[in-house]
Amino acid sequence: MSELTFNIAAALQSRRKEVTDKKESIAAKFETAKEQLQKLYAKSKPVRESPQQLEQKIVKLERKRTLTSLPLSEEKDILRQIERAKKTMIQAQENMEHESLIQEKKAEIEALKNEMRILAIQISELNGVIIKIELADRLKCSTHDIETKVIDCPVDKLGEIIGKGGARLKELQEQTGCIVEVDRSTNQIILKGNASSIQNAVGTIENIILTLDDEILLTSKIHSYLFCNGMMAFKELRNSHIGVYMDLSKETKKLKVRGKASAISALKDAISQLDVTMENIEMSNKEAGMVIGKGGSMIKLLMEKFCIGVEVKHDANESAIVEVVGTSSNVADAVEEINQLIHQNQDVKSVVVVNKLIKNRLLENAGEEFKSIQREMSKALDTKSIKLGFETKDKDTDNAASSALLEIVSIQAVHAAAVNFVKQKMDEYESNILFIHVDPSLTSKIVGKGGEKIKELKKLGKGSTIEIDRITGEVSVFSIDENTKHLVKAGIESIVAENHILKIPVEMPMIGLIYGNSGKELRSEIGSKNVTFMKDGSNGFILKGKLEDITDAARLLRDFMALNHTVEIKFDVDDTKVLMRKDSILSTFEKENNVKIRIIRSNRIIEIRGSEENTKYVATEIRHFLIGGNGRVALKIAVFPTIIGAVIGKNGSNISKFENEHEGVMIDVSSINHVLTIRGEENIAHQARRSVLTAMLKIYANDSVVLPSSLQKELSDKDSLLKITDGRAVNISFGGSQAKLRGNYMDVFGVKATLLSIINGSYESRLVLSPTMLDLLNADEKFLERVKNDTSVSLDLERDFHSVAISGKKSNVKRAKLQLFEFIEKSSPVLSSKVLVPKYLAHAMSTSALTDIMIQSGCDISYDGDLNLCLLHATLSPERLAIGVRMLEDFVKSCEKQVHVLHIDATEPWLANCLLNTYSNILRDIENKYECTIDVLKDEMLVAVTKKDLPVPDGARAALVALIDTARSQNVFIEIHESSMPQFIGQSSQHIKNFAKTYSVHIERVKKSSSCLHIHGSEMAVMSAVIAVKEWVSNWENKHQGTVVKVDPTITHLLMTSEKSKMAQEFGVKIDVNNKDSTVVVRGGKGNTQEKAVLAIKNLTSIASSHNNSKSVQRSRSGTPPNETNHESSFSQKVVVPSVIIENEKTDGIKFKYETKPQNASKLFKFLVSDDAGPVTTGDLQETWDASTVSSGIENAVEEGFFRSASGYTVRI
Repeated sequence: MSELTFNIAAALQSRRKEVTDKKESIAAKFETAKEQLQKLYAKSKPVRESPQQLEQKIVKLERKRTLTSLPLSEEKDILRQIERAKKTMIQAQENMEHESLIQEKKAEIEALKNEMRILAIQISELNGVIIKIELADRLKCSTHDIETKVIDCPVDKLGEIIGKGGARLKELQEQTGCIVEVDRSTNQIILKGNASSIQNAVGTIENIILTLDDEILLTSKIHSYLFCNGMMAFKELRNSHIGVYMDLSKETKKLKVRGKASAISALKDAISQLDVTMENIEMSNKEAGMVIGKGGSMIKLLMEKFCIGVEVKHDANESAIVEVVGTSSNVADAVEEINQLIHQNQDVKSVVVVNKLIKNRLLENAGEEFKSIQREMSKALDTKSIKLGFETKDKDTDNAASSALLEIVSIQAVHAAAVNFVKQKMDEYESNILFIHVDPSLTSKIVGKGGEKIKELKKLGKGSTIEIDRITGEVSVFSIDENTKHLVKAGIESIVAENHILKIPVEMPMIGLIYGNSGKELRSEIGSKNVTFMKDGSNGFILKGKLEDITDAARLLRDFMALNHTVEIKFDVDDTKVLMRKDSILSTFEKENNVKIRIIRSNRIIEIRGSEENTKYVATEIRHFLIGGNGRVALKIAVFPTIIGAVIGKNGSNISKFENEHEGVMIDVSSINHVLTIRGEENIAHQARRSVLTAMLKIYANDSVVLPSSLQKELSDKDSLLKITDGRAVNISFGGSQAKLRGNYMDVFGVKATLLSIINGSYESRLVLSPTMLDLLNADEKFLERVKNDTSVSLDLERDFHSVAISGKKSNVKRAKLQLFEFIEKSSPVLSSKVLVPKYLAHAMSTSALTDIMIQSGCDISYDGDLNLCLLHATLSPERLAIGVRMLEDFVKSCEKQVHVLHIDATEPWLANCLLNTYSNILRDIENKYECTIDVLKDEMLVAVTKKDLPVPDGARAALVALIDTARSQNVFIEIHESSMPQFIGQSSQHIKNFAKTYSVHIERVKKSSSCLHIHGSEMAVMSAVIAVKEWVSNWENKHQGTVVKVDPTITHLLMTSEKSKMAQEFGVKIDVNNKDSTVVVRGGKGNTQEKAVLAIKNLTSIASSHNNSKSVQRSRSGTPPNETNHESSFSQKVVVPSVIIENEKTDGIKFKYETKPQNASKLFKFLVSDDAGPVTTGDLQETWDASTVSSGIENAVEEGFFRSASGYTVRI
């Protein structure tokens, strides 16, 4: 049978060779034919027209030439065209013949290709039969036993089956005997062979297919553990999991594994159960060297002993980290041993204090005795690692010290024994030293002049070494002979007995007295007793000498001090004159109390000297005289330089008059600070004060201000004068370049300050204070400097005018004033208090009214119109302060009854400006008619009507209300679509001008608003204009239809800003936002851009709603209702703040538009600086009108986040 098989195989192989040779022959012919075809293609010259078309062209040209009369040139051109056509026709005929040759060659190539295809099929069939026969022969079976099996294989495993260069495939065929083929197109493996060989191949392939590749990411600790100690742990892991191939990477900390899923899972479990820990120990490089050991011996020993990994990492900072990794128990044991190793071998330094005498003894003879002790210690402790040495010091320090420091350096293991050894040795030396303590001041006596005494002491007996500590007074005597030490001790005690010391404490003023002329006799008497007398710093005196001598000297010194007890009293510069008078009260005190009194003017000190009892009594009486007390007072009144002469009178006649009228008082006037002081019993002194203030009130002052030529005409205007005087009774006349002022001295002072502020071009204000208040400020320069830095103002104390001059930005000036008032009130809270005054009562706070309260209450009062408050101060009398506060509050209430206040609604801030500008003449007419005063306060949003000493007439009230109604009817603010605004205004503002002209009104766009118009004029004209505007807007809306979108109210502010412009530009549309209805209208656009813009707005609304819902959830979790907000402040008042539209309710169909904004903390601030509780204007108001038409009501607009009080003061919250 094998012979037959062999013969068949040989025959088939022979046949295959014949067919293969024939195929190769035909392939050669095929290639030759292809080359010939390419050459034919290269020779081909295609012609655009066919021979028939060319023939027709020739006939047409001949007909034209023969039948038409043509110029010679045209005829020649036609002949040339005919000639070219004939040549082209010949070429076309040749191309047709060439094309037929190409087609014949293509047919020949196709025939050869078909013949090659048939032969290839035959060869494939023969190969299949031959392979089957050869396979049966190799497997020693019949060809009928050969079968085929197909296995599906994952695409990622095909490469693994094939192997590099097909090596794995060949190996598989050799192992199983099968023919193994891989079909990449179907991801299948085709097996050919008998049943047993196919079964073997299937098993082998399935092992490959089912094998998994995986990576296990190791922790840093486990990765280090597997690599440590020659990878011992890794080898153990690999041996315990033979079915898994492992590849451990040092760089990536990944363990690559290959094997069956169950085996890999078991490996992962084993790794996760490893109890591996890592600990880092920081140490110096020197300590790291101990861990490594000589040649790495110690680190190897640690790794073998504890089965751990140890790695030492050095850095550039002279330090190292020892990384220990292994199982928890092994690591703990290893770390403990490492720490113990370091501890035992660590250098330790201790210091033993040694007497300087011992140090000198040990270092004699080149330190031979010192070296001997070190050799003896090294031998006793069996180590050479101990080092001894004295601590080095600079020469001066070393000479001054009585002791030295002996340093002992050794490893920890023997250090304690080394220290004990040294201490025992030093104790032996110490026993030969005698210590004697003397007073440090006597050390120089023991040394003697040029060291003469100490040299004598050193020679006593067998000689000794002596050291003296000048600071502590300790004398050390070193000698091995006891008798010598006793002789030296006796000599020192003899020197001390002749130089006893006694310290007597003396106060500093007494020291100066003793060293002055008064103590000259005392110093001489002490010196005669052979006693040294010297100053002991600032604490007293030191007496040196024999005991009985210094005892007598001490008695003399104490007697002198008892008779010359000194007390010093500071006095104010204003009191200098009264103290220096010939009949000064100080002279009386000297005579009656047997004391001596001296005034030191440079330091403003009164020095009282005498017995302690007398000096203390006189000091108390002088204090009562100067500042009051024990029923006496010292009342100070500020007197301006402009009236000081009138107050004093000729040769002091007025002062004498006051003193005569009020017997028992003393009045003096300081020419330095212009302060009038009244001293005496409290009741009489206050009566005298009343007389002085009443007289001052009647004095008229004259002053003048130099005016620049540019301001003379402007300031001389009647309205300007009214503003400058501001209700103060001051007469202003102009002469040359001066403005001459006459009136009450305080009013003149205020008007002059106003003029100077205008001339200087910056806001300047002067705060007039009482002398006591001014002294409080003057005493704290740091506070004044802090105020200037905090408020950025210029601040100066004007002592002559008893005022504080403050200049700068108006809001900053007011802040500075408030800080000054608060400082005064805090400095004397029992004697100072503030009373708030409504701004519309500023005129009522006249000098005469406040002076009257001052006279009756005994208080000093300072009023400031910027802050609208009065500061009261009472000297040493809280009761008078309470009376003054009550009287002032009653006065304010009585004034309020005489004032009619009309509050302007917060939605109409424009109304105040309108009254001040447009209707100012009408207001003046009402004032003149009803003899009243009308004040329009913009910041406070109110109008105040006052009639002096009488109720406000009903006619004035009615006229004012009618004027306000007229203003409302003649001013309307209306909002139109922003995108319609350019068209309404028109080119060069032509449309809005024509519109205004048609309806006889003024129309302008509100400044900084893109959609609001201001219409003003007569009432009927305004109403007609409003209706016309509405009709125009309606027509515009009909022409510009758009899509209306309802939006979340919280995003309308976003669409009012740059977001709207971005959307409009992106989609090419116009967008109008209506805050009132929370709607957005989208107009214009091309194609579907309008729909896209609407979709974008809806998306923005959806996002905003989701954000608000999340906020509501957070608030509900925190216990806050969704519509409320938690505030730390207890103030929750909401104030109506106008938005863009502010319209007249009377206008048909038009309503006020406003929004509410919380104004937390603003009411608290208003309470602090103003009595007005009206609405507060904030700096984030949207509407602002052109200055040429109507003001917005916000003068000097403040930034967002700042709040403004009724007085104009701002604060940032």
